[in-house]
Amino acid sequence: MAPSEAMREARRIAALVQPSSTSAAELHMLHLAAALAARSEAARSASGGNAETDVAWSRLRDWPEGVEMEEEAVKDYYRRLKFIHLEVETKRLFLSDTLPDASGAEVLYTREDVAALEEAAATLKSQMKARKALVRDLRSSIDATCASLLPTGAPSTPRRRASAVPSAPGAWDTLVSDAEAAQGLMREIGDLELDLARLKAAGGAETGSAMGGKRASSRGIPMRGTLTRDEAVQTFDEQIEEMQSLETAYAACGATFETRKKDLTAALRAVERLNVELRVAEGYAAEARRAGLDGTRDMTVELMCQGHSSRLEVLKACLGLENLSAPDSKTLRATYATRDNDAVVLELRYAQAGGRLLDFMLSSPTGDALLDTLAPLDSQTRAAMQAALQANDVPLLVQTCIGCIDEQ
Repeated sequence: MAPSEAMREARRIAALVQPSSTSAAELHMLHLAAALAARSEAARSASGGNAETDVAWSRLRDWPEGVEMEEEAVKDYYRRLKFIHLEVETKRLFLSDTLPDASGAEVLYTREDVAALEEAAATLKSQMKARKALVRDLRSSIDATCASLLPTGAPSTPRRRASAVPSAPGAWDTLVSDAEAAQGLMREIGDLELDLARLKAAGGAETGSAMGGKRASSRGIPMRGTLTRDEAVQTFDEQIEEMQSLETAYAACGATFETRKKDLTAALRAVERLNVELRVAEGYAAEARRAGLDGTRDMTVELMCQGHSSRLEVLKACLGLENLSAPDSKTLRATYATRDNDAVVLELRYAQAGGRLLDFMLSSPTGDALLDTLAPLDSQTRAAMQAALQANDVPLLVQTCIGCIDEQ
Protein backbone atom coordinates (compact mmCIF):
# COMPACT_ATOMS: atom_id res chain seq x y z
CA MET A 1 0.00 0.00 0.00
CA ALA A 2 1.27 3.47 -0.90
CA PRO A 3 1.90 6.02 1.91
CA SER A 4 -0.95 8.23 0.73
CA GLU A 5 -3.28 5.22 0.73
CA ALA A 6 -2.13 4.33 4.26
CA MET A 7 -2.85 7.85 5.48
CA ARG A 8 -6.29 7.81 3.88
CA GLU A 9 -6.99 4.44 5.49
CA ALA A 10 -5.89 5.78 8.93
CA ARG A 11 -8.08 8.84 8.57
CA ARG A 12 -11.03 6.70 7.49
CA ILE A 13 -10.62 4.46 10.55
CA ALA A 14 -10.32 7.49 12.86
CA ALA A 15 -13.49 9.00 11.36
CA LEU A 16 -15.51 5.78 11.69
CA VAL A 17 -14.61 5.15 15.35
CA GLN A 18 -16.51 7.41 17.78
CA PRO A 19 -14.68 8.71 20.91
CA SER A 20 -17.47 7.48 23.18
CA SER A 21 -17.09 3.86 21.97
CA THR A 22 -13.28 3.75 21.70
CA SER A 23 -10.95 2.52 24.41
CA ALA A 24 -7.57 4.03 25.27
CA ALA A 25 -5.73 1.16 23.54
CA GLU A 26 -7.72 1.62 20.34
CA LEU A 27 -7.08 5.36 20.38
CA HIS A 28 -3.37 4.69 20.85
CA MET A 29 -3.45 2.33 17.86
CA LEU A 30 -5.22 4.97 15.78
CA HIS A 31 -2.56 7.57 16.67
CA LEU A 32 0.14 5.06 15.78
CA ALA A 33 -1.57 4.42 12.44
CA ALA A 34 -1.64 8.16 11.71
CA ALA A 35 2.04 8.47 12.67
CA LEU A 36 2.78 5.45 10.46
CA ALA A 37 1.08 7.14 7.51
CA ALA A 38 3.01 10.37 8.05
CA ARG A 39 6.30 8.48 8.35
CA SER A 40 5.49 6.54 5.19
CA GLU A 41 5.14 9.74 3.21
CA ALA A 42 8.43 11.08 4.63
CA ALA A 43 10.21 7.80 3.90
CA ARG A 44 8.93 7.66 0.33
CA SER A 45 9.97 11.28 -0.32
CA ALA A 46 13.43 10.59 1.18
CA SER A 47 14.01 7.36 -0.71
CA GLY A 48 12.76 8.75 -3.99
CA GLY A 49 10.34 5.87 -4.51
CA ASN A 50 12.96 3.11 -4.24
CA ALA A 51 11.13 -0.16 -3.58
CA GLU A 52 14.19 -1.76 -1.90
CA THR A 53 14.29 0.84 0.90
CA ASP A 54 10.53 1.01 1.46
CA VAL A 55 9.09 -0.50 4.62
CA ALA A 56 6.50 -3.26 4.32
CA TRP A 57 3.61 -0.96 5.08
CA SER A 58 1.04 -3.55 4.07
CA ARG A 59 2.33 -5.80 6.88
CA LEU A 60 2.59 -2.97 9.46
CA ARG A 61 -0.81 -1.49 8.61
CA ASP A 62 -2.65 -4.00 10.80
CA TRP A 63 0.22 -4.23 13.31
CA PRO A 64 1.06 -0.70 14.60
CA GLU A 65 3.11 -2.07 17.48
CA GLY A 66 5.62 -3.29 14.92
CA VAL A 67 6.60 0.33 14.23
CA GLU A 68 7.75 0.79 17.83
CA MET A 69 9.65 -2.48 17.73
CA GLU A 70 11.31 -1.49 14.47
CA GLU A 71 12.23 1.90 15.96
CA GLU A 72 13.89 0.26 18.98
CA ALA A 73 15.79 -2.07 16.66
CA VAL A 74 17.04 0.85 14.58
CA LYS A 75 18.19 2.69 17.75
CA ASP A 76 20.09 -0.39 18.95
CA TYR A 77 21.63 -0.74 15.50
CA TYR A 78 22.92 2.84 15.54
CA ARG A 79 24.32 2.43 19.08
CA ARG A 80 26.27 -0.60 17.93
CA LEU A 81 27.34 1.24 14.77
CA LYS A 82 28.66 4.13 16.88
CA PHE A 83 30.72 1.76 19.05
CA ILE A 84 32.13 0.07 15.93
CA HIS A 85 33.00 3.48 14.48
CA LEU A 86 34.90 4.50 17.62
CA GLU A 87 36.71 1.21 17.72
CA VAL A 88 37.70 1.45 14.07
CA GLU A 89 38.85 5.06 14.52
CA THR A 90 41.03 4.08 17.51
CA LYS A 91 42.62 1.26 15.54
CA ARG A 92 43.22 3.58 12.62
CA LEU A 93 45.03 6.12 14.81
CA PHE A 94 47.14 3.37 16.39
CA LEU A 95 48.05 1.93 13.02
CA SER A 96 48.86 5.39 11.62
CA ASP A 97 51.33 5.89 14.49
CA THR A 98 52.93 2.48 14.12
CA LEU A 99 52.83 1.76 10.39
CA PRO A 100 55.10 3.47 7.85
CA ASP A 101 54.04 6.89 6.67
CA ALA A 102 53.68 8.13 3.08
CA SER A 103 57.48 8.31 2.61
CA GLY A 104 57.71 4.57 3.16
CA ALA A 105 59.93 4.74 6.29
CA GLU A 106 59.08 2.11 8.82
CA VAL A 107 58.23 3.35 12.33
CA LEU A 108 60.06 1.34 14.97
CA TYR A 109 60.47 2.18 18.68
CA THR A 110 63.69 0.92 20.24
CA ARG A 111 64.58 0.68 23.90
CA GLU A 112 66.48 3.96 23.69
CA ASP A 113 63.42 5.70 22.19
CA VAL A 114 61.20 4.33 24.93
CA ALA A 115 63.73 5.41 27.61
CA ALA A 116 63.96 8.91 26.10
CA LEU A 117 60.17 9.21 26.07
CA GLU A 118 59.99 8.03 29.70
CA GLU A 119 62.69 10.53 30.69
CA ALA A 120 60.80 13.38 28.96
CA ALA A 121 57.60 12.32 30.71
CA ALA A 122 59.42 12.25 34.08
CA THR A 123 60.86 15.75 33.44
CA LEU A 124 57.41 17.14 32.61
CA LYS A 125 55.99 15.48 35.71
CA SER A 126 58.67 16.99 37.96
CA GLN A 127 58.05 20.45 36.42
CA MET A 128 54.33 20.08 37.11
CA LYS A 129 55.08 19.20 40.74
CA ALA A 130 57.36 22.23 41.07
CA ARG A 131 54.61 24.51 39.70
CA LYS A 132 52.12 23.05 42.17
CA ALA A 133 54.55 23.67 45.05
CA LEU A 134 55.02 27.28 43.88
CA VAL A 135 51.24 27.79 43.79
CA ARG A 136 50.93 26.41 47.33
CA ASP A 137 53.72 28.77 48.55
CA LEU A 138 52.02 31.79 46.93
CA ARG A 139 48.72 30.86 48.50
CA SER A 140 50.38 30.52 51.93
CA SER A 141 51.95 33.97 51.57
CA ILE A 142 48.57 35.47 50.56
CA ASP A 143 46.91 33.85 53.58
CA ALA A 144 49.64 35.22 55.86
CA THR A 145 49.19 38.74 54.46
CA CYS A 146 45.44 38.53 55.00
CA ALA A 147 45.96 37.23 58.52
CA SER A 148 48.19 40.22 59.30
CA LEU A 149 45.42 42.61 58.25
CA LEU A 150 42.61 40.74 60.02
CA PRO A 151 42.07 40.75 63.81
CA THR A 152 44.19 38.41 65.90
CA GLY A 153 42.90 34.85 65.82
CA ALA A 154 40.41 35.58 63.00
CA PRO A 155 39.52 32.63 60.72
CA SER A 156 41.09 32.55 57.27
CA THR A 157 37.92 31.88 55.24
CA PRO A 158 34.99 34.31 54.83
CA ARG A 159 32.44 31.78 56.11
CA ARG A 160 34.48 31.16 59.28
CA ARG A 161 35.01 34.88 59.77
CA ALA A 162 31.24 35.48 59.54
CA SER A 163 30.52 32.95 62.31
CA ALA A 164 33.57 33.65 64.51
CA VAL A 165 33.54 35.67 67.75
CA PRO A 166 35.30 39.10 67.48
CA SER A 167 38.79 39.15 69.04
CA ALA A 168 41.60 41.67 69.32
CA PRO A 169 41.70 44.26 66.47
CA GLY A 170 44.22 43.87 63.69
CA ALA A 171 46.04 46.27 61.39
CA TRP A 172 43.07 46.61 59.05
CA ASP A 173 40.61 47.44 61.84
CA THR A 174 43.06 50.02 63.22
CA LEU A 175 43.37 51.64 59.79
CA VAL A 176 39.56 51.77 59.34
CA SER A 177 38.99 53.29 62.78
CA ASP A 178 41.72 55.92 62.16
CA ALA A 179 40.12 56.84 58.81
CA GLU A 180 36.69 57.27 60.45
CA ALA A 181 38.23 59.44 63.18
CA ALA A 182 39.93 61.61 60.54
CA GLN A 183 36.64 62.06 58.68
CA GLY A 184 34.92 63.08 61.93
CA LEU A 185 37.64 65.67 62.61
CA MET A 186 37.23 67.09 59.11
CA ARG A 187 33.48 67.49 59.64
CA GLU A 188 34.03 69.23 62.96
CA ILE A 189 36.57 71.59 61.36
CA GLY A 190 34.04 72.45 58.65
CA ASP A 191 31.34 73.16 61.26
CA LEU A 192 33.73 75.38 63.21
CA GLU A 193 34.56 77.33 60.06
CA LEU A 194 30.84 77.84 59.36
CA ASP A 195 30.23 79.01 62.92
CA LEU A 196 33.11 81.47 62.59
CA ALA A 197 31.72 82.78 59.31
CA ARG A 198 28.26 83.22 60.86
CA LEU A 199 29.73 85.12 63.82
CA LYS A 200 31.60 87.40 61.41
CA ALA A 201 28.41 88.01 59.43
CA ALA A 202 26.51 88.83 62.63
CA GLY A 203 29.28 91.31 63.59
CA GLY A 204 28.96 93.14 60.25
CA ALA A 205 32.07 91.76 58.58
CA GLU A 206 32.07 90.79 54.94
CA THR A 207 31.92 87.05 54.37
CA GLY A 208 33.33 87.23 50.89
CA SER A 209 30.59 84.98 49.58
CA ALA A 210 29.02 85.19 46.15
CA MET A 211 25.92 86.85 47.68
CA GLY A 212 28.02 89.77 48.93
CA GLY A 213 27.17 89.12 52.59
CA LYS A 214 23.52 90.05 52.10
CA ARG A 215 20.76 87.89 53.54
CA ALA A 216 17.76 87.15 51.32
CA SER A 217 15.31 87.37 54.20
CA SER A 218 12.41 88.07 51.88
CA ARG A 219 12.71 84.57 50.44
CA GLY A 220 13.68 82.83 53.69
CA ILE A 221 17.01 81.68 52.20
CA PRO A 222 19.92 81.81 54.69
CA MET A 223 23.17 83.55 53.82
CA ARG A 224 25.66 81.37 52.05
CA GLY A 225 28.42 80.08 54.29
CA THR A 226 26.55 80.78 57.56
CA LEU A 227 25.12 77.30 58.25
CA THR A 228 26.65 74.31 59.86
CA ARG A 229 26.46 70.96 58.19
CA ASP A 230 23.50 69.80 60.28
CA GLU A 231 21.63 73.08 59.70
CA ALA A 232 22.31 72.87 55.97
CA VAL A 233 21.01 69.30 55.86
CA GLN A 234 17.89 70.34 57.82
CA THR A 235 17.28 73.32 55.51
CA PHE A 236 17.81 71.15 52.47
CA ASP A 237 15.31 68.57 53.79
CA GLU A 238 12.74 71.30 54.40
CA GLN A 239 13.21 72.61 50.88
CA ILE A 240 12.82 69.10 49.48
CA GLU A 241 9.58 68.60 51.45
CA GLU A 242 8.28 71.94 50.21
CA MET A 243 9.14 71.04 46.62
CA GLN A 244 7.42 67.68 47.02
CA SER A 245 4.29 69.39 48.38
CA LEU A 246 4.39 71.82 45.45
CA GLU A 247 4.73 68.95 42.99
CA THR A 248 1.80 67.17 44.65
CA ALA A 249 -0.30 70.34 44.44
CA TYR A 250 0.73 70.84 40.82
CA ALA A 251 -0.26 67.25 39.98
CA ALA A 252 -3.60 67.75 41.76
CA CYS A 253 -4.17 70.99 39.82
CA GLY A 254 -3.33 69.19 36.57
CA ALA A 255 -5.79 66.41 37.35
CA THR A 256 -8.45 68.98 38.30
CA PHE A 257 -7.76 70.87 35.08
CA GLU A 258 -8.18 67.71 32.98
CA THR A 259 -11.41 66.89 34.83
CA ARG A 260 -12.77 70.41 34.31
CA LYS A 261 -11.72 70.24 30.67
CA LYS A 262 -13.64 67.01 30.18
CA ASP A 263 -16.65 68.50 32.02
CA LEU A 264 -16.48 71.58 29.79
CA THR A 265 -16.36 69.42 26.66
CA ALA A 266 -19.35 67.41 27.87
CA ALA A 267 -21.22 70.65 28.71
CA LEU A 268 -20.51 72.08 25.24
CA ARG A 269 -21.80 68.90 23.64
CA ALA A 270 -24.91 69.06 25.83
CA VAL A 271 -25.44 72.71 24.81
CA GLU A 272 -25.13 71.79 21.13
CA ARG A 273 -27.59 68.95 21.59
CA LEU A 274 -30.01 71.27 23.40
CA ASN A 275 -29.66 73.84 20.62
CA VAL A 276 -30.61 71.21 18.07
CA GLU A 277 -33.57 70.12 20.20
CA LEU A 278 -34.53 73.79 20.63
CA ARG A 279 -34.57 74.34 16.88
CA VAL A 280 -36.72 71.23 16.42
CA ALA A 281 -39.07 72.35 19.21
CA GLU A 282 -39.32 75.83 17.66
CA GLY A 283 -40.24 74.24 14.32
CA TYR A 284 -42.91 72.17 16.03
CA ALA A 285 -44.19 75.28 17.83
CA ALA A 286 -44.39 77.23 14.56
CA GLU A 287 -46.22 74.35 12.95
CA ALA A 288 -48.57 74.18 15.93
CA ARG A 289 -49.23 77.92 15.66
CA ARG A 290 -50.00 77.49 11.98
CA ALA A 291 -52.31 74.59 12.84
CA GLY A 292 -54.11 76.64 15.49
CA LEU A 293 -53.24 74.37 18.38
CA ASP A 294 -52.53 77.39 20.53
CA GLY A 295 -56.17 78.60 20.40
CA THR A 296 -55.83 80.80 17.30
CA ARG A 297 -57.24 80.22 13.81
CA ASP A 298 -55.72 77.45 11.68
CA MET A 299 -55.09 79.30 8.43
CA THR A 300 -53.83 76.19 6.64
CA VAL A 301 -57.01 74.25 7.33
CA GLU A 302 -59.14 77.26 6.42
CA LEU A 303 -57.35 77.64 3.09
CA MET A 304 -57.79 73.92 2.38
CA CYS A 305 -61.50 74.14 3.24
CA GLN A 306 -61.93 77.15 0.97
CA GLY A 307 -60.24 75.28 -1.88
CA HIS A 308 -62.43 72.22 -1.34
CA SER A 309 -65.56 74.38 -1.19
CA SER A 310 -64.62 76.08 -4.46
CA ARG A 311 -63.96 72.75 -6.18
CA LEU A 312 -67.29 71.37 -4.87
CA GLU A 313 -69.18 74.38 -6.18
CA VAL A 314 -67.57 73.99 -9.61
CA LEU A 315 -68.33 70.25 -9.55
CA LYS A 316 -71.99 70.88 -8.60
CA ALA A 317 -72.35 73.42 -11.40
CA CYS A 318 -70.80 71.12 -14.00
CA LEU A 319 -72.82 68.04 -13.00
CA GLY A 320 -76.07 69.84 -12.25
CA LEU A 321 -76.09 68.92 -8.58
CA GLU A 322 -78.48 70.56 -6.22
CA ASN A 323 -76.83 69.21 -3.12
CA LEU A 324 -73.73 67.20 -2.20
CA SER A 325 -73.39 65.85 1.34
CA ALA A 326 -71.76 63.07 3.37
CA PRO A 327 -73.98 61.60 6.12
CA ASP A 328 -70.95 59.67 7.48
CA SER A 329 -67.34 58.91 6.57
CA LYS A 330 -68.34 55.97 4.34
CA THR A 331 -71.34 57.47 2.49
CA LEU A 332 -71.55 60.18 -0.18
CA ARG A 333 -74.99 61.52 -1.23
CA ALA A 334 -75.58 63.66 -4.38
CA THR A 335 -78.96 65.16 -5.41
CA TYR A 336 -79.59 65.66 -9.17
CA ALA A 337 -82.34 67.83 -10.73
CA THR A 338 -84.17 66.30 -13.67
CA ARG A 339 -85.76 68.11 -16.65
CA ASP A 340 -89.25 67.98 -15.13
CA ASN A 341 -87.93 69.61 -11.95
CA ASP A 342 -87.87 66.36 -10.03
CA ALA A 343 -84.94 65.29 -7.87
CA VAL A 344 -83.03 62.02 -7.87
CA VAL A 345 -80.62 61.08 -5.07
CA LEU A 346 -77.44 59.04 -5.86
CA GLU A 347 -75.98 57.43 -2.76
CA LEU A 348 -72.50 55.85 -2.88
CA ARG A 349 -71.34 53.59 -0.05
CA TYR A 350 -67.60 52.80 0.46
CA ALA A 351 -65.81 50.11 2.50
CA GLN A 352 -63.86 52.89 4.25
CA ALA A 353 -63.16 56.55 3.74
CA GLY A 354 -61.41 56.82 0.38
CA GLY A 355 -61.53 53.04 -0.06
CA ARG A 356 -63.29 50.65 -2.45
CA LEU A 357 -66.88 51.29 -3.60
CA LEU A 358 -69.26 48.72 -2.12
CA ASP A 359 -72.70 49.68 -3.43
CA PHE A 360 -74.81 52.49 -4.92
CA MET A 361 -78.48 53.38 -4.86
CA LEU A 362 -80.83 55.72 -6.79
CA SER A 363 -83.82 57.04 -4.81
CA SER A 364 -86.18 59.96 -4.50
CA PRO A 365 -85.83 62.66 -1.84
CA THR A 366 -88.53 60.86 0.15
CA GLY A 367 -86.57 57.58 0.11
CA ASP A 368 -88.39 55.66 -2.65
CA ALA A 369 -86.09 53.33 -4.64
CA LEU A 370 -85.73 54.36 -8.30
CA LEU A 371 -82.92 52.09 -9.48
CA ASP A 372 -85.14 49.37 -10.94
CA THR A 373 -87.35 52.01 -12.53
CA LEU A 374 -84.57 54.02 -14.16
CA ALA A 375 -82.35 51.04 -15.03
CA PRO A 376 -84.15 47.68 -15.26
CA LEU A 377 -82.21 44.51 -14.49
CA ASP A 378 -82.03 43.34 -18.12
CA SER A 379 -81.00 46.70 -19.56
CA GLN A 380 -77.58 47.63 -20.89
CA THR A 381 -77.49 50.64 -18.53
CA ARG A 382 -77.86 48.38 -15.51
CA ALA A 383 -75.12 46.11 -16.85
CA ALA A 384 -72.83 49.11 -17.36
CA MET A 385 -73.54 50.25 -13.77
CA GLN A 386 -72.68 46.80 -12.39
CA ALA A 387 -69.49 46.66 -14.47
CA ALA A 388 -68.39 50.08 -13.17
CA LEU A 389 -69.18 48.96 -9.60
CA GLN A 390 -67.10 45.80 -9.93
CA ALA A 391 -64.25 47.77 -11.52
CA ASN A 392 -64.44 50.37 -8.70
CA ASP A 393 -64.73 53.03 -11.42
CA VAL A 394 -66.68 55.80 -9.64
CA PRO A 395 -66.50 58.37 -12.50
CA LEU A 396 -67.94 55.87 -14.99
CA LEU A 397 -70.67 54.90 -12.52
CA VAL A 398 -71.62 58.54 -11.91
CA GLN A 399 -71.57 59.28 -15.65
CA THR A 400 -73.85 56.29 -16.34
CA CYS A 401 -76.26 57.29 -13.57
CA ILE A 402 -76.46 60.91 -14.85
CA GLY A 403 -77.11 59.66 -18.39
CA CYS A 404 -79.87 57.37 -17.10
CA ILE A 405 -81.45 60.27 -15.16
CA ASP A 406 -81.29 62.60 -18.18
CA GLU A 407 -82.94 60.03 -20.43
CA GLN A 408 -85.98 59.94 -18.14
